[in-house]
Amino acid sequence: MNQLPLNPWLSMWRHPRKTVRSLIENKVSYGFFSISLICGLPLSFQTVSIFSLAAGMPLIGALFLVLLLAPVFGMIWLTLMSAMLFWTGKLFRGKASFLETRCALTWSYLVNLLMILGFFLYVVCFGLLAFNGGVKASDIQGIELLTFHFSYWLNMLGFFYMLVLLVASLAEAQKFSIGKAVANCIAAFLLFFVFIAVMIWALGIV
Repeated sequence: MNQLPLNPWLSMWRHPRKTVRSLIENKVSYGFFSISLICGLPLSFQTVSIFSLAAGMPLIGALFLVLLLAPVFGMIWLTLMSAMLFWTGKLFRGKASFLETRCALTWSYLVNLLMILGFFLYVVCFGLLAFNGGVKASDIQGIELLTFHFSYWLNMLGFFYMLVLLVASLAEAQKFSIGKAVANCIAAFLLFFVFIAVMIWALGIV
């Protein structure tokens, strides 16, 4: 196996195209399981909080549940969205294989480290309340309100920077212009929403 000429954990933040090209040419699946955990932590936290899955648990139990679900959620999300990007990319004559597409998507989620910092501060400030339906800004003040807003805007910053990295990474993997990479992302997310709508209809959830 070839050695990576760049350290993707550092270079991805500033040089996404060079980083993804290096990964594709040397270790296309490098970091998938580690970033599945990073990607899945916000997803598992939101799921546990929204559905109050940690109700009755001590704080350590709630944290363990989030950590337990995180890599599973992350791998499912990255695999599903990679498939969507790969299939819709073919409509625009994309050159990337499934694994190359997954590589581009996976490493864009390195930015979730910012969201995890926000999650950590949120839990430190609100404890178990963070896992049981969340916190309303109207119910808090002082340092708690400051932490709430800081965590929120950190999440927003992470989300938008993730989109920037995704477009750049996908453009490199698919040999696309930035415009085509944006179109590929939009088409993939539309396909995902259609998939979810069909699943909801098939299962009779609504």
